[in-house]
Amino acid sequence: MEKNSKTRSGTLLVFFFFFLAIAAISSIEAVLFYGKFKSIDTYEAMHNAENHISRVVARLGNTFDLVVIGGRLEQTTVNILHNDVDRINGEIDEMVATYGTASLASSNKVLADDLKGVPNEWRKIYDDIKTLSINMNHDKLLLIHNDIDIDVIVLDERLDRISAGINTALQKVLRETKVLLLVTLAGFVLMLITASIFLYSRFISPLRSLEFTAREIASGREKKLFVESMGGAAGRLARVLNTINEEHGERLMGLKEVIADHKSTINEKERAIKALGDFFITSGSSFNSKTLSEGALLQVPELTGAGRAFVYLFERGVLLLKAAVPAGGTLSKDLSILPEEARGSGSGELIDLSSEAGAVYPPAMRRGGKWLKSFALAPGEDGDYGRLLLLFRSKPPEDSCEFTTALAAALGTSVAFIKRLQEEHDAGKDSYRLINQLPYGVAVFEKGGTCILVNLLLKRFLGSAPDFDFSRSYTFVDDDVFKAQGLVTTINKSYDGFITEFIINYDPYLVKRYGFMCETRDLKIKSFPLYEPDGTIFKIALLLEDITLSDEPRTLEDKNIS
Repeated sequence: MEKNSKTRSGTLLVFFFFFLAIAAISSIEAVLFYGKFKSIDTYEAMHNAENHISRVVARLGNTFDLVVIGGRLEQTTVNILHNDVDRINGEIDEMVATYGTASLASSNKVLADDLKGVPNEWRKIYDDIKTLSINMNHDKLLLIHNDIDIDVIVLDERLDRISAGINTALQKVLRETKVLLLVTLAGFVLMLITASIFLYSRFISPLRSLEFTAREIASGREKKLFVESMGGAAGRLARVLNTINEEHGERLMGLKEVIADHKSTINEKERAIKALGDFFITSGSSFNSKTLSEGALLQVPELTGAGRAFVYLFERGVLLLKAAVPAGGTLSKDLSILPEEARGSGSGELIDLSSEAGAVYPPAMRRGGKWLKSFALAPGEDGDYGRLLLLFRSKPPEDSCEFTTALAAALGTSVAFIKRLQEEHDAGKDSYRLINQLPYGVAVFEKGGTCILVNLLLKRFLGSAPDFDFSRSYTFVDDDVFKAQGLVTTINKSYDGFITEFIINYDPYLVKRYGFMCETRDLKIKSFPLYEPDGTIFKIALLLEDITLSDEPRTLEDKNIS
C-alpha cells in the first residue's frame, strides 16, 4: 500500500511540473505575442495618421495654388484657409502627442526624431497662411506662395521618411513575430513528443497488457487474472478489474431477477392494452350501453385483483346498475341503484367501506368487500356519466388504477357518444314530423342531386310506391321532366348560393324509370341552398306547391338572390 502511494505521488508530481512548465512557457509566449501584436497595431495606426497628414497638407497646397492663380483674396477664402490650417495643426499635434512617446524613441530613435520635427516644419506653413488678408497685394501673395511651396516640399520629404521608417519597423516586427511563431510551434511539437513517450511508457504499454488479459478472459479459453504487480494506475486498475470479475456472477444473477420483474410488468401492461383494445372493438360494434358495460368489465378482476366490479350509468336521473362481474348468481336488489351520496367527487378514490364514507354504499356491496375504488366515467355537461366501482377484500396498492382510469374514460366516452347519437336521432325524427305537417312538398338533395329527405305530401304529389326508396333511387339530375324543360341547370344554381323559382307542368308518367303513378300537376317549385355552420353549401332544398287549380300565371321566373 505504501509503495502504491509513493508511485501515485511520483506520477502526480511529474504531471504537476509538466503542466506547470507548459503554463509558464504559455504565459511567456502570450506576453511576447501581445507585445508584437501591440507594436504592429501601433505602427499601422501611425502609418494611417501620417498618410492622412500628407494628404491634407497636399490638399492645402493645391487650394492655395488655386487662390494665387485667381489673383486676389476674398475674406471667405481667407477664412477657409485659416480654418484648414487650424484643423491640420490640431491633427499634427495629436499625432505627435500620441506616437512620439518615450517607448518609440527607445526602439527607433531616427523615426522618433523625424516625428518630432514635423511640428517645426509645419509651423512655417501655418504662420505664412495666418498672415494672409484681403488687403495683401499680389506681389506679397506670390512671395508667401513660394515660401509655402518650399515648406510643403520639405514637410513632404520628412513625412516620406517617417512612412519609410514605419514600413521598415513594421517589417522588422513581422519578421520577429514569424520567428517567435516558429519557435513556439517547435517547442509545442517537442513537448508533444516528450509527453507521448512518457504516456506510452507509463500508461499505454501497461494498458495493452491489460487489454490482452481481458481478451483472454472474454474468450473463455482459460481463466486468468490481471497482473497486479504493474506500477501506477495500471496496477490499481488490474486489482479493480479482478474484483469486478469476481463479483460479476453475483451481479449477473441480480440482473436476471430484474429482467424477470420487468418482463412480468410488461406482460401485465400488454394484457391491459389488449383488454382496452377488446373494449374498443366492442364499442365499435354495438350502441347498447349494457353491452358496452359488460364488455368493459370482462377482464377487470383479473387485471386489478378486484373481487367484484360494477358499472353504474345515469339514466332518468339515477345511477342504474348496467353490468357486474363475476356475473354468476343473483344480484341483491339493493345493488340495482347507487345512492346519489355514493356518486363521489373524484376518480380513483379509495374508500374504506367500514368508515363513515363507506356507509352510503348498499349493504350488499359492503358485505362483499372491505375496500372500494370509485372511478368517474368521462365527465359530461352535468357531471360524469356514471361510476365504475371495484370491490376489494384487502387494501389494494396505490398505483393499481392506471388501467381502470383509462377504461373508465373510454367507457364514458362511448356512453357519451351513444347519448349524443340518440339525441340527434330523436331530433331528426322531430324534424321529419315537422316537415310532414307543411302544406308543401319538401325534398332535400346532396351535391350530385341525390335525394336524402322527402316528406309525405311530395310522395303523394308524385304517386310513388309505399316502399320506394328515394335516397337510393331518385336524383333530380336524372328526372326526365326536369331534363326535358332544362331545369337541372336552374336547380344546380342553388349549390352556388342562388335561390331559384319556377313553375312546371309535371307529368309523372314521363318518369317511367321511377314508376310514379299520379295525375299531371302544375307545380310551383322554389330551390334554395342549405348553409353549413362554416358557410359552405353541400345540400339544397326544394319546396313544391300544387297550383293546378289556382289562377297563378304559368310563367318561369328565376330569382337570383345570392
